[in-house]
Amino acid sequence: GQRTYAELILERGNLSPMVFDTRFSVIAGQKSSEKYVMMLLVDVSERKRQEEMIDARQDEIMEATKLTALGQMAAGIAHEINTPLNAVQGHVDLLYSFLDENRFEPQEIKDVAQSVEKMIDEIARIIRGLRSYAKMDGKPAVAEHPIGGLIEQSLLLCQLHLRNKGIRMIREEDPTIQTRVNDTQFIQVIVNLITNAADAIKRFRERWIRISTERDGKKVYIRVIDSGNGVSPALAHKIMSPFFTTKKDGVGLGLALSSSIVAGWGGELRVNQKYENTCFEIALPIDKEKL
Repeated sequence: GQRTYAELILERGNLSPMVFDTRFSVIAGQKSSEKYVMMLLVDVSERKRQEEMIDARQDEIMEATKLTALGQMAAGIAHEINTPLNAVQGHVDLLYSFLDENRFEPQEIKDVAQSVEKMIDEIARIIRGLRSYAKMDGKPAVAEHPIGGLIEQSLLLCQLHLRNKGIRMIREEDPTIQTRVNDTQFIQVIVNLITNAADAIKRFRERWIRISTERDGKKVYIRVIDSGNGVSPALAHKIMSPFFTTKKDGVGLGLALSSSIVAGWGGELRVNQKYENTCFEIALPIDKEKL
């Protein structure tokens, strides 16, 4: 029969209102002239309050989750910077040895200088990614960005975390895909999905995470797939809800915040259950003017 969906709000004076998802179905009776209306009410008041709280405090929650993630990645970032710094120090020592031996071969000095320059570029690249992730935007600006470059910055922040857990990273990206997002928020969403995946599979014998991008005529898809066994339909229904978590020390805001951010771009973050393994998928609308 025909179905209609509506939201019913029950005002209660000084008390907070109750909110119901209301579904109406028209059902045919035994006789052709008989029709019945079935109404189903689902109390979603608590979910609505949580969603409103996240919307009202999104900047504050975003900053808190960023600081938490940065704290978890601090050792890895320090290591990534320390490695090229040690190499720079080694090349400086080499230059000093040239001076001690009165060796002033232009080509040798040029080779050392080029190596130092390359290592400084590597440090600068790490810091750019860190600054992009950590910066705070009062009103996040949305602009056209190449998805591959943002994924690269996200992986830069996660690479030692993944390496320490013995997780293999697989990239299957279309370098031509661009979409309109806020770069800082996009990196945060991808970092959250990658770290969640890494935590979920850290005790598996087979540990890998694959990032892929795809587009059709209407949308761009970014998928973070890991070697896990998937998400059950019952769990998939609740996993984006605020304060729902399967982690012992989790607070259940990472996916809820990420989902809210993606929705702000007109997209959707969801579990894609067509895959054998665990797959979180971001679907974003294509800007038709750019085609």
